[in-house]
Amino acid sequence: MKIGIDIYHTMADTFDYLIPYIAEFFDVDIKYLKDNNISYSNLPKEMKERELEFVRKYYDKVIFIT
Repeated sequence: MKIGIDIYHTMADTFDYLIPYIAEFFDVDIKYLKDNNISYSNLPKEMKERELEFVRKYYDKVIFIT
């Protein structure tokens, strides 16, 4: 078995992958998120307060890519 780990987004663009989930959960446009460089790693305070709720809802979708 081979296991790969992507550190600092060198192999995968996590920002582009997570942004549709973030937009859906927080009910904002993807353009707004991209224009303001908002992704999971740098959520604004008002979004950060709901981070655990976001993780509970999307964890399986994000981790287990089908």
